[in-house]
Amino acid sequence: NTKLGVCKCFPGYEGSACHRSSCPNECSGSGVCTTLADAGKFYGADYDPTTQNGGDGVGPIYTNWDAEAIGICFCDFGSFGTDCSQKMCPKADDPITTGQASRKILIHIATDGTSLSGSFRITFLGHTVEI
Repeated sequence: NTKLGVCKCFPGYEGSACHRSSCPNECSGSGVCTTLADAGKFYGADYDPTTQNGGDGVGPIYTNWDAEAIGICFCDFGSFGTDCSQKMCPKADDPITTGQASRKILIHIATDGTSLSGSFRITFLGHTVEI
C-alpha cells in the first residue's frame, strides 16, 4: 500500500517488509514457528567437544543469509511433518528380535552436606520429564 507505506504480503510471506517466509499452516497448532537461526540456537544439538558433560545450553549458531528469512515449524513431541500436522505412531522394539540389551541411564545426584530439595528435568530425544 503506497499511500500508507505498509506492505501487503503475498501468501506465504510475513513481516513488516514481507521478508520472511511463513510457517506452513501455522504449524497446525502442534508446534512452534521459528526461524532457521532460532531453530539451531534453541532446538539444535547442544554439544561441545572440549567438555565431557555436554555443551553450554546453546545449539549451533546459524548465520547464513537466510537465517532470519525462513520460517520453519519445530513440532511438539508426537507430531511431525513440515506443518506438524502428522502424528507419530507408537513405537517399540520388535517382539521377534532376540539377544538385545536394555539401555540404562545412571544419574548421580549429590550434595555438599546441605539439604537437597526440589525437582529436576530429564530431556531425551526431545521429550522432557520432571521428577
